[in-house]
Amino acid sequence: MAKIGIMGGTFNPIHNGHLYIARAAYEEYKLDKVHFMPNHIPAYKSKAEMVSAADRMNMVKLAIKPYPDYVLDTMEIDRGGKTYTADTLRILHANEDGNQYSFIIGADSLETFTRWYHPQEILSYADLLVATREDADEALLNRMIHHTEETLQVAGKIHMIRCRNMASKTNTAWIASSQIRKCIALGEEVEPISGQPIRDIIPEAVYDYIKDYHLYTG
Repeated sequence: MAKIGIMGGTFNPIHNGHLYIARAAYEEYKLDKVHFMPNHIPAYKSKAEMVSAADRMNMVKLAIKPYPDYVLDTMEIDRGGKTYTADTLRILHANEDGNQYSFIIGADSLETFTRWYHPQEILSYADLLVATREDADEALLNRMIHHTEETLQVAGKIHMIRCRNMASKTNTAWIASSQIRKCIALGEEVEPISGQPIRDIIPEAVYDYIKDYHLYTG
């Protein structure tokens, strides 16, 4: 039985924050693999600035290439249609592969988790690993975790990932992909919130791919 972490998302584009959080989950919960699983059509996000599935998969491939325990999982892309985590985990469970799954999210996503599609079903198939920076209020996040578990009538299914040293990484790990897209569209080489060069916020190979294929430039 393998312990598999799943990083879902549009990865539009993938950035260093995704890689930092995956590494923290991998190390803290002793995962065997982390599957990066791009959405086909995200259920809760606009498609207006979405580049093609092929481009997003290519960027993920480039970003995770240095990490042998990271895997591009095209399951949701291949399935097509709107993407719901509950559906994905239900299919994985039906395969009876014996793996133990954890779904990795950021603390901001926990705030809305009870409004996701079939959240109780998600937690019946996988634990939820919630990433937080070391400078965040852990007591507050613990209260959020307990409140979510009480609301959904589950216990011991949601866990905190303590992303140590993340605050010292210039906070680039917590910049949204939408902010990166905005900077690229405006031709800005420095992200104004963190003051960091865009090429330091995303993997170098991904940065080059975006430039070579003129992504997010309108």
